[in-house]
Amino acid sequence: MNAPIGSSALPASVPKAAPSLRVLYWGQQVLMHLLLPLIALILLWRGIREPGHLRGLADRIGLGPTGPKGAVWVYAASLGETRAASPLIKLARANRTPFC
Repeated sequence: MNAPIGSSALPASVPKAAPSLRVLYWGQQVLMHLLLPLIALILLWRGIREPGHLRGLADRIGLGPTGPKGAVWVYAASLGETRAASPLIKLARANRTPFC
């Protein structure tokens, strides 16, 4: 069932956030929108001072090269995650799944 326009899509059993939390959320949103141009200028300034700083920026924000179509990307940030992903990788290799 669709909720009427202008009404909350949450069920009545879900409590609403306290007004103080809403104020904090909106304050954080306004602060981030005001600081975003400053952050961009700082990054540009550092890129001009240190040309190597911007090298690989596209890769760091997820716009880098992609692998073959249908490939599976496995990201493991720690040794424990790598060990946990190992059985999955072995199974995928056994099924000849392309990896990146």
